[in-house]
Amino acid sequence: MALVATAQTGVLKKSAEGLDARHQSAQKGPAKIDAADNQRWWGYVSADADLGGLGVGSAETYDCAIFIPGTEAVAVGKDIKAVRFALQATHAINVKVWVAESLPTAITASKTKEIVNVTNLEQGINDVAFTMPHTVGTEGIYVGYSFTINDASTSADQYPVCITGDPMTNSLCLRTSRTVTTWQNLNDYGRLYLQVLLEGDFYEYAVQPQNYGNVIVPFGGSKDVPFTVTNTGTAKMTSIDYVLTIDGVDGAEQHVTFDSGVDFGSSARMNVTFNSADEEKIQDYVLTVTKVNGVENEQADAFVSGQVASTTRQIVKRVVIEEFTGTGCGWCPRGYIAMEKIRATFGDQVVPIAIHQYNSDDAMYISYANYASLSFTGAPECTLDRTIYTDPYYGTSSTAFGIASDIEQMAASPVEVGVEVSAMWSEDNTKVDATASLTSFFGGSQYDVEFVLIGDGLTGNTSAWYQSNYYYSYTAAQGGADMAPFCRGGEYGQSQVKGLHFNDVALSSSYVNRKNQVETVTLTAGEDGTAAYSLSLPTKATLKNAIDNDNLYVAALVIDPATKAIVNAAKAKVEEYDPTTVGITTTAVDAHCEVARFAADGRQIVSTQKGLNIVRMADGTTRKVIVR
Repeated sequence: MALVATAQTGVLKKSAEGLDARHQSAQKGPAKIDAADNQRWWGYVSADADLGGLGVGSAETYDCAIFIPGTEAVAVGKDIKAVRFALQATHAINVKVWVAESLPTAITASKTKEIVNVTNLEQGINDVAFTMPHTVGTEGIYVGYSFTINDASTSADQYPVCITGDPMTNSLCLRTSRTVTTWQNLNDYGRLYLQVLLEGDFYEYAVQPQNYGNVIVPFGGSKDVPFTVTNTGTAKMTSIDYVLTIDGVDGAEQHVTFDSGVDFGSSARMNVTFNSADEEKIQDYVLTVTKVNGVENEQADAFVSGQVASTTRQIVKRVVIEEFTGTGCGWCPRGYIAMEKIRATFGDQVVPIAIHQYNSDDAMYISYANYASLSFTGAPECTLDRTIYTDPYYGTSSTAFGIASDIEQMAASPVEVGVEVSAMWSEDNTKVDATASLTSFFGGSQYDVEFVLIGDGLTGNTSAWYQSNYYYSYTAAQGGADMAPFCRGGEYGQSQVKGLHFNDVALSSSYVNRKNQVETVTLTAGEDGTAAYSLSLPTKATLKNAIDNDNLYVAALVIDPATKAIVNAAKAKVEEYDPTTVGITTTAVDAHCEVARFAADGRQIVSTQKGLNIVRMADGTTRKVIVR
């Protein structure tokens, strides 16, 4: 059985054993609302899903919700008539379901569109009808339920929020009365077991493709791109036909079959082949689903679009793992083991960063004001590219080193922006000067860049370096093979572990007073954008004296300003100061592209000037140009 993580301020916890057995018996409970001909039950979960539990382990009030966006083709324009939810807790009182235009500050009549008190609650699955229909408009709508646990003596009461499945956007919003007092998007824990009864006019044969974005194809070759299609019709989807249009020219209609069929509201993946153009260029594409089960697609606007670049250039995708940790966290040896294993397994494919913010007396503590604000709820916890929050060892699958499959999926995601970084000591050796070069095949985009100074091999012999360890009271069999060194009888099997060497430690960043100091970069297709920043070293003697200058690195994180997600990253060793290379960076661009220009006396210049110009190319060669 997996050991459950604890949190810094009372933590949300996930049940280790699951609740599927209780869920099965609950199916015999209260009468369900059957859908009429013009109605369908829909949600981010299936009706017969096996359930797990989520909770804070104490008696308090829970508010849970999903968000249905106005872009959800299945639901938009339909009326919500009822809610289906699961509640396995034996000591739940004051249960109510509700609908709101935004996440309510309080579950009251003035803050919601409607509240219904559940007076005939059954342990298990409950269907509750609203007194009036609530239309899913283009602005979207929140649907949720609330309850109070008055006795947390049982496992079901400690983990009362029923969840299931893999992470999915909009599928779990939660807060509690004392522990998690503000609404949090907790999709990384799983999906809230909640469905809504939709009423309206439903198509029989309808499919909506989901947007993929821009595509990069190797010149002279092809690329299979996984597109997702959602069945918005009442008939089970067994096949579809689609047309791929490139620069206004339709390709041949393609046929795809789904062996097991896809039910209403569910989605499936299909591979679409993009072939290279006959020259390096960017083209527009439109993917249109034309037929469902051999019948014309009834779904309006059943197409998605983007751009496709045929190019010889390569962009390397690297996944950023930011871990919330601290020496005072007794479960954090699990994160320590996970980060070391991630380094060994993935090498340069990842950029691991250990953020020591759990306890301020940690020798490696970095102030919240000096790093990006992230939505951690407990320790150890990590975020992958700031899109998934999960356990750094178990990952979203809650299996031994399950984080590996999460990283593999993130690494395979499409990437449009290339980034490389260089770093060197300042001339007076007081700071580290970092420069990042960004390139994109698709122009017109803006990106934020954050820099992080990272230290490896940090260690010390005072109590500020001692790692708390709860695993010392467990056997290796209980803790698992990877955790054996920290378990009873292991090399580090003590409650306070001394002599650890810490890697990937965030020492400083481009954040000052909670604000990133690096200007936004605007990219033009095929041209470089650059960002630079001088990183300060820690001033606290305990940490400063532990730093080995040969084990310092700088990471450059490229952020999408709209989503706040990390789209790509790079990491480089800090080099000695070299005046001849100041301002010159290595980038993943065309070898014939100019990356820096210098005057005859060695000074870097930002534009052409009269006289001798020394031009440094991307492949490392230089050219001398006389400008008259």
